[in-house]
Amino acid sequence: MKDPEISVIITTYKRKPDMLRRAVKSVLSQSFSDLELIVVDDNIPAQRTVFAVKDTLESFSDVRIQYCANERKKGACGARNTGIMRSKGKYIAFLDDDDEFCSDKLLKMREVLENTDAGMVVSDFYKKDDENDRIKSVLLKYDEDDIRYGMLCGNHIGASNPLIKRECFDECGMFDEDMLSAQDIELWCRIAEKYRIRILHECLTVWHVHEGDSITKHPHNKLLSNQKLIEKNLEFLGGHPKAHAHLLLIQSKRCIQMHEKKEAVKKYYQAMSVYPLYVIKKFPTFMFWLIKYGK
Repeated sequence: MKDPEISVIITTYKRKPDMLRRAVKSVLSQSFSDLELIVVDDNIPAQRTVFAVKDTLESFSDVRIQYCANERKKGACGARNTGIMRSKGKYIAFLDDDDEFCSDKLLKMREVLENTDAGMVVSDFYKKDDENDRIKSVLLKYDEDDIRYGMLCGNHIGASNPLIKRECFDECGMFDEDMLSAQDIELWCRIAEKYRIRILHECLTVWHVHEGDSITKHPHNKLLSNQKLIEKNLEFLGGHPKAHAHLLLIQSKRCIQMHEKKEAVKKYYQAMSVYPLYVIKKFPTFMFWLIKYGK
């Protein structure tokens, strides 16, 4: 039996069965069908009966599905790496267990990778607020010729977005499991350093926002990961001071969320020293953060 052309990896942890079922259905319903779906269960053994991942998958009766249970909880990126190592496809995509693919996503992204010099392709996407059932289009405004700079100035490319050539992982490595946040952008930057990333201006993924998602969750982890992101891209940031200043401002925000106002001000002035004009324009945003999170 020949290997599938595309491997899709879903990692799941403490997710409601109906959300996982929606994600799985969106993969199995793709117009491009030469694929394998690897579902990595990151729940510990005692939780597996409660979240019934295996039962949910068996309800589809589709031979393209592979179930893989981690022996211990590895976190989202450790679980994604498990999926990468098990995968056989020429191209690899990821899908968070609460998101979904639009029906032609893999077909259209595969066509780009087949017919251009790209190692990775991303697209615009839909953002759906499940609380009020509102949906909007999010358009990627990056310059393809300097996409690494754009991502470091504000990443909107989540793990569910791209389709990536297998060779990119062979050449650039997998997700950094030591990072507690921002593992996706860190990997995308490594890929952008060696491969071209193309952008499809069509919404091909639905990112669901729902109760339990929080921008303020684990600010300390995000602060540490932001610092590691700066360190890993320091040479590049030396030639892109606006991106460097942006990352320092985000560190300032995390400090405010941790109620460390002195450290937040220190980070703000560090950003000012890197790119004054940009940071001065962001002063009202900085004050907004102080008011919103600094209580």
